[in-house]
Amino acid sequence: MKKSCSLIILFICLTAIAASGQQVLPAITVKNLNGKIVVSWLNEYKKPIQNILIQRSYDSLKNYSTIGTVLNPQNTENGYPDANPPYNKMYYRLTITFEGGTYAIGPATRPVKEVYEPEPIDITAIPTSPIDDTPILPEIDSNENNPSILTKKVDNLPETFFGKVDVDLSTLPCLKKSSKEKITANFDSDVLDVVRRLAKKHHISYTTLI
Repeated sequence: MKKSCSLIILFICLTAIAASGQQVLPAITVKNLNGKIVVSWLNEYKKPIQNILIQRSYDSLKNYSTIGTVLNPQNTENGYPDANPPYNKMYYRLTITFEGGTYAIGPATRPVKEVYEPEPIDITAIPTSPIDDTPILPEIDSNENNPSILTKKVDNLPETFFGKVDVDLSTLPCLKKSSKEKITANFDSDVLDVVRRLAKKHHISYTTLI
């Protein structure tokens, strides 16, 4: 399972590096991709390769240790991922063994941090829609401030909104004439007698006192 995961990581990393170019054996390309070191190369040897050892060291000249090998050293494009390096600036190299017992040791190479820069966006290619910020002003009638025209507009408002309606103004409560109501009351006979005497004394009709 671990080996298959390493192969998947290697495939992805090699795909990412292919566009930038790789060194030809015995030289190698070493990239630092988000903390994962990927060693890659191109094989242009005509003679058969028996084995390739990937080695690393803190020193560029000595104390190299082998960290892995590849399944098929004959591949034209090949590589090896160092997923957990103890230090991201270590030196890497290859020891290549050919059929017949001869071998070659590649140069020491340090990782180069890969920085992916986004492609620039051509803003002129983005379609835009013009925006007119000019305010739209209502049309002004030269006769709008004429008092006679304004008065006519006000007079025509009821007919404009409700149509022509005939109204009997005499039916409106506020214009209806008030009528006197006849008030009758029952008086005590003694009170009525007093009212009559007062009316007689002052020569007036007693009904005006009721």
